[in-house]
Amino acid sequence: MMKLHFRYHKRRTLVEKIYNAIELQRKFTEQLDRVNQLVENQSNFIKDETTKLFHQEVSEVLTKLKSEIDECNDRIQHQAGIKFVIRSHEENRSGIEKSIDLHTQLMQILDPKTGLIAKSVIGFIRHFVKEMNNLMSQVWTYPIIIDIESEDDFTKKYLFPVVIGEDAIRRDDVYETSLGQTELINFIFRITLVKYLKLENYPLYLDEVGGHLSVQHRNRLYNLIKRMVDHNYFSQVFMVTHLQDVKSDYGTCRNDITEIVKVCQKSRFLIIS
Repeated sequence: MMKLHFRYHKRRTLVEKIYNAIELQRKFTEQLDRVNQLVENQSNFIKDETTKLFHQEVSEVLTKLKSEIDECNDRIQHQAGIKFVIRSHEENRSGIEKSIDLHTQLMQILDPKTGLIAKSVIGFIRHFVKEMNNLMSQVWTYPIIIDIESEDDFTKKYLFPVVIGEDAIRRDDVYETSLGQTELINFIFRITLVKYLKLENYPLYLDEVGGHLSVQHRNRLYNLIKRMVDHNYFSQVFMVTHLQDVKSDYGTCRNDITEIVKVCQKSRFLIIS
C-alpha cells in the first residue's frame, strides 16, 4: 500500500510539474506575443516617422529646386529680352545710319553757304542789297555802299562789307560801321523788307529814329520817309521822338490819345513827343 501511495505521489508531482511547465510556457508565449507586438508597433512607428521625414525632406528639396528652376527661367527670359532689344537696336542703328547719311547729303545740297539755297538766294540778296544802297544814297551825303558785288560767294560767311566815302574805306561787315551808319543801314533794311513782305501801304511805327544821325542826315532821312508816304509806300507814319530839332522843324502833338486821334485824321506824318 505504501508503495502504491508513493507511486501516486510521484506521478502527481510529475503532473504538477507538467502543469507548471505548461503554465510557464503559456506565460512565456503571452510575454513573447506582447514583445512581438511592441516590436511591431515600434517598427511601424519608425517606418511612419522615417517615411514622413523622407517626404518632408523631398518636398523641401523639390520646392528649392522649383524655385531655382523658376529663377533660371526668369534669367533666360531676361537674357532673351536683352538679345531682342540688342537686335532691335542694331536694326534701328542701321536704319538711323542710313537716315543720317541721307540727311547729311541733303544738308550738303541745301547748305545755305555752299548748297542750292546759297545759289538760289544769292541773286535775291544781291537785288535786295542793291535797293538798300539806292535808298541809302538818298540819305547819306557821301557814298556808303554795301558791297557784295565784288564777292564771288559771300554766302560762305554771310558777311556784308561796307565801302564808305570817296576814299572807299572798307569795313568787313555792317557791324563795323559807326553808330549813325549802323542805324541808317538797319532802318533801310527794315523799310526794304516791308516791300518784299508785301506790306506796302501799312502804317510805319518809329521810335527815336535818327538819334545817332547828324541833323543834316536826319532831315534827309525824314524827307525820304515823307516821299515814301506821299507815294503810298506807307499809309501813315507814327514817330515817337524827344529830339528838339525834329519838334521845331516838323511839329508834334502831345502824348494824348484824343489829340493823337484828331491829328491822325488830318495828317499822314504824325510825330509824338
